[in-house]
Amino acid sequence: KEWVLDEIAAARNLRVPIVPAVVEHVRLPDELQFMLQRTQFVDVSGLASFTSDDQLDRNAAASRLDSAILDVLERQGRLNPDRVRMRFGRVLQVIGIVLVVIGFASFVFTGFQATQTAIDESSFSGFPGAVIVSFVIFICGGLLGATGSALIRAGRAKGL
Repeated sequence: KEWVLDEIAAARNLRVPIVPAVVEHVRLPDELQFMLQRTQFVDVSGLASFTSDDQLDRNAAASRLDSAILDVLERQGRLNPDRVRMRFGRVLQVIGIVLVVIGFASFVFTGFQATQTAIDESSFSGFPGAVIVSFVIFICGGLLGATGSALIRAGRAKGL
């Protein structure tokens, strides 16, 4: 449509960022393709799905669009992120990843050790406590990692 081209031209003149979101893959008219040739498109085709099975696709598409908008605002300096919150979030994320790896490794090691003990002694002495500790470490790591990711996201979005 003619008015779409006018709006894109006006946005470029005013230096307003353009974030084209692709809902359905179609061939763009040559004029529109020329005007948007230096612009990165965001695939949000999952947002057009309305079945309950596609909830993950919708969430992923919404997250991609959200990230693209935040990236544009951050590049323009219009986003004032909370750097302290983001650093704290990154630290929590790293600690969470380390704890998940340690918890998983200790869970595997405990299972292997219990199997060897069961073969040798026909008993599982000491096994349940070690498995519970490994599982708690794993869960705590996952929670810390998720909290760190949420803090990073909140820190980025603070300026909106």
